[in-house]
Amino acid sequence: MRVLDTTMIASGRFRDRGGFTLLEVLTALVVAGVATTLFIQLYVASVDLAKNNRAERVALQLAREFVNEIVAVPQRVDWSKIEGPTEGLVDLGLMHFAEMPSTKPLERRAGEHTKDFYEGFTVEASGRIPDENAQFVELVVRVGWQGKRKMDYVALTSALPRSAAKGVGRP
Repeated sequence: MRVLDTTMIASGRFRDRGGFTLLEVLTALVVAGVATTLFIQLYVASVDLAKNNRAERVALQLAREFVNEIVAVPQRVDWSKIEGPTEGLVDLGLMHFAEMPSTKPLERRAGEHTKDFYEGFTVEASGRIPDENAQFVELVVRVGWQGKRKMDYVALTSALPRSAAKGVGRP
């Protein structure tokens, strides 16, 4: 039988080395909690960034498509609204909500989500003649969508020959 020396117990040199103290366990829990919180914040921030990048990419694609439609068939636009050279842009009255692409997801719920996503975009067109001698009409297509806190916009500029824009510069 082993006899315990009370001086070893009182001095703290007699310990059972088989486990952790309460202070060590609490410290480990605090460190793990801080690390988990940081990881979750980084994950949420990366998801928000991915959503914003997707919206911006889709907005640019919608703007390109709208510009291409106007350039391909300029007769669909009432160019007479642009009466002459202006400093600012003249609204061409071509505003509409974006439509979902023709290829649809297989799952119905995913299709509804995609439809809701595309319906959040607005597309509008403006134009101007930069100066009296300009042989072109400046066309600006602006796509807007509701961002996390505010409306976000992407604008795409193009030019059309003045001869293609029938009625431009004439009241």
